[in-house]
Amino acid sequence: ITCLDRDPDEPQPDDAELTKRYQEVAPRMWPTFAGEGFCETWPVPPTGTVEITGMGAGPIVVVGTTGDPATPLESSRAMADALEEGTLVIVEADQHTGYGVNECVVNAVDDYLIDLTVPEPGLVCS
Repeated sequence: ITCLDRDPDEPQPDDAELTKRYQEVAPRMWPTFAGEGFCETWPVPPTGTVEITGMGAGPIVVVGTTGDPATPLESSRAMADALEEGTLVIVEADQHTGYGVNECVVNAVDDYLIDLTVPEPGLVCS
């Protein structure tokens, strides 16, 4: 995702500067997400981004947590809004991924996957 979603026609950040910035603000994460030549050595060229709409897929449930350091809630909300039939379930938790946090989200996701029952819009699992 980091390398292949780059738009090949857009100027890319300088890897050395990006590495320096990651080391400053996220020293435990930078080796995973940046580094000298990280995407330049990836063997597959980027093809550009695609617009995700879920057109014709039917209902899609998106689960977002309020304190996810890797996937902010606003990103989850934007994904649900971008989908033709997206429904957002918000999980109040400080962690990455929300499924399994509590009975509320487990039931909502399981009911969707097993019985195709879409959660009510605006469901917040505390």
